[in-house]
Amino acid sequence: LTQRQGLQTGCLEEIAHTQGWICDETLCAMAARFSKNSYGVYLQSLLD
Repeated sequence: LTQRQGLQTGCLEEIAHTQGWICDETLCAMAARFSKNSYGVYLQSLLD
């Protein structure tokens, strides 16, 4: 699913952001923490 559609399965940060439980700044901080791998890139793409 990740390779074919570009979606992560079970991404808790994405769910929390979509539900409004975390703000953009918090998601950005989480993305920065994982910035050196594809998961961090995916989290950053949610903000773009």
